[in-house]
Amino acid sequence: MQLFILRHGQTEWNAEARYQGHLNSPLTPLGRFQAFQQGEILRSRGLDLPVFSSPLGRARDTALIATAHLKRELTLEPNLREITMGEFDGMTKEEIVSAYPDFDPYVKGWTAEAYGGESHTEAYARARSVLDALQMSSILVTHGVFSKYLRGTFLGLSHDETIHLPQEQGCVYVLGPDGEEVWTL
Repeated sequence: MQLFILRHGQTEWNAEARYQGHLNSPLTPLGRFQAFQQGEILRSRGLDLPVFSSPLGRARDTALIATAHLKRELTLEPNLREITMGEFDGMTKEEIVSAYPDFDPYVKGWTAEAYGGESHTEAYARARSVLDALQMSSILVTHGVFSKYLRGTFLGLSHDETIHLPQEQGCVYVLGPDGEEVWTL
């Protein structure tokens, strides 16, 4: 089985370095272009596979743009949503430092341990449930941090390796028996 993982295109909050978590902001013009690029990558490879997307607007909109050429029904999968950062959803690092002086947002991998947020254990369990439910090669449209958990779980990586995976927009991460490769235009 192969998986083709797309991170949503740039959003207004990505451009502001604001953490979205379960909140949402719309795709920017660049974000819509990145989704179009992902579609061109998929089209150039002749892929015609089931498409699953996070129900959060930024991922759903990316999926609709990137897979429009497939003429397949989009399946919204709640377990593909981004991790929630609890009290930090919608904030920048600077706002977090100001509002929560006792919390260090510069510790590696901290995003899944934010106050009231989803823990690493919960995120890995959710990633495992997504992977276990798949019956065939598929296109998955998700988010930056959660894509790391999906990819790290699929590849059998350690936590440290997982949190250091890239989370670029406008490309396709391809997972298969030989590991991961990144497709770009």
